[in-house]
Amino acid sequence: MPTTLSDLADLLVRHFIPPGGPVWVSIHGTDPLELRAGHDIVGWTATPSCRAVGVVAHGRARVLGDGDGPPSRVVLACVMDREGRTASHGFTAAGPAWRDAAGSGLMVDLLRRALLLPTEPPERGPELFLASLWMARVAELPRGRRLGWPRMAALHPAVSALAAAGEVIPPAELATVIRLAGAAWTWGRLRELALGGPALDARMAAWLDDGAFARWACAGQPPLIERVVAAGSRVTAAAWHRAVDLIETVAPDWNDDAGTSWA
Repeated sequence: MPTTLSDLADLLVRHFIPPGGPVWVSIHGTDPLELRAGHDIVGWTATPSCRAVGVVAHGRARVLGDGDGPPSRVVLACVMDREGRTASHGFTAAGPAWRDAAGSGLMVDLLRRALLLPTEPPERGPELFLASLWMARVAELPRGRRLGWPRMAALHPAVSALAAAGEVIPPAELATVIRLAGAAWTWGRLRELALGGPALDARMAAWLDDGAFARWACAGQPPLIERVVAAGSRVTAAAWHRAVDLIETVAPDWNDDAGTSWA
């Protein structure tokens, strides 16, 4: 009978083979032990009888010191108890790959929220995220006559939200509104607006906390440079350069080749 979190992580790996996406598991009782799988973790809250929650998922990993060899397919399991303690195990075809406490990331965030535990705060403000939403809106415009600066700026989430509320922003102040948006629109405010993508509704946003919401919203986003380049074909050169200068002002590391953390 599993008695430790490490034992439970081993049990999950051996009992659940993820069909594609992750399998979320709630763990109840001790003797007998009951495993309940199949529910969607997002928006779900553990019942009082639940002693721990876990996830089993596919991934790929490369052993440090293995040179340029291809990564191996791995099945990983992470288990978390009511106090937020974790165990994480990975298995390849050759056997156990690692046994450790889980680090951080979106999966850990979701386990913590299912147990109503707080997550780590965002590492930075939402400036890059807002810039990415802005550039995505511009890049999705149909090809045709290129937009000038005022119409391009109107597509920024902060500017469009103010316009929807009836605020009239003079063209001379558009850049100031965009520059200050990251300070005025905190992750908490964005979460209240459920501004995290089409897959996120108000109920899910309320279930997340600010840190989990930030990482959820930024997960899977393409590099900002890709959206900036794509937007360049929809606007005038002057408007595009003005937008790039603004992004540079609010997030000087936006095009960091080392990979900037968005949240």
